[in-house]
Amino acid sequence: MNLGSCVAPALLAVCAAVALAGPAWRNYGGDPQHAARSAARAQPLAEIHWSAPVDLDPQYADGGELFIRYGTPLVTPRNTVVFPVKTGAAGGFRVEARSGDTGAILWRMDTDYILPAHNWVPSCGACLTSRNVLVVPAAGGTVLLRGKPDRAGVEPLRVAFYGLESPDG
Repeated sequence: MNLGSCVAPALLAVCAAVALAGPAWRNYGGDPQHAARSAARAQPLAEIHWSAPVDLDPQYADGGELFIRYGTPLVTPRNTVVFPVKTGAAGGFRVEARSGDTGAILWRMDTDYILPAHNWVPSCGACLTSRNVLVVPAAGGTVLLRGKPDRAGVEPLRVAFYGLESPDG
């Protein structure tokens, strides 16, 4: 499924009927080269089946422009749609997972990711690994890893390439 044509600036809309299982859409553009080629055929965009906000407090500039890049929706092989949501005016993000069929929320996960200095809001870009592990940016150069993205109740693991300091120093 190619969701690229279905994403409006502040709304994720699933425009086509979705299959129960299929190829994953793991990161921006579908692959590391951002080629946006889907292994599944596109379905007719006859109607919107469900929608969800991706920005809970959009900040429009004079003239109505919205200077932001939104994270891409991801789709697991079991048709769970995972996407970042901006929660505040100047940042704050969470990731939501929804049923691709109904749009029902499966789980939400907050991240403490802090935006870098910017003149337009960069995305909080998550991705799915080839082992179906969700990777989400977090504070201080860390990332949150969350296995089993199709299930609720899974705690993320915070990792850093340099290691994490223990509470005792």
